[in-house]
Amino acid sequence: MRLTSLVLFVALVVAVTVDLSARQAPASANDAKIIELERSVLAAFIKGDAKAFQQQILPTAFGIDPSAGVVGVPQWLDAMKHYKVGKWNIDNAQVRWIGKDTAVVAYRFTGMGTYMGQPIPNQTWNTSIWVNQNGAWKSTFHQESVAAPPAPPAKK
Repeated sequence: MRLTSLVLFVALVVAVTVDLSARQAPASANDAKIIELERSVLAAFIKGDAKAFQQQILPTAFGIDPSAGVVGVPQWLDAMKHYKVGKWNIDNAQVRWIGKDTAVVAYRFTGMGTYMGQPIPNQTWNTSIWVNQNGAWKSTFHQESVAAPPAPPAKK
């Protein structure tokens, strides 16, 4: 009886481990496409290119901004006029799929710039949701969280 229980337990652990590793599979071409779309919509926003920005998002898109709260397309279009961002990048990007037509991308944004003359956080953790509608990928949601500063070294 104990041997049977042990074998079942080991089989369960192996099955869960295999399932979790499958979910954490290396980035696919579809993942790379979503990450590239995210870079593109960010580039349009940073450049202040309202037309390119709006072509990549749904008219009903909305998001969470650390200082403004819930925002939508009109607020983003107004805000983009006031951003001045130089060098920027996204890294640590990961994509998770919710069906074949919905993807969630999470990543770290780093950059230097200002908003209305005030420095912007140089590091944020971001999440966006992309949906495929009629063959076109569009962003429908975006969230930003200011990255916490590193913890101080432990006292000895």
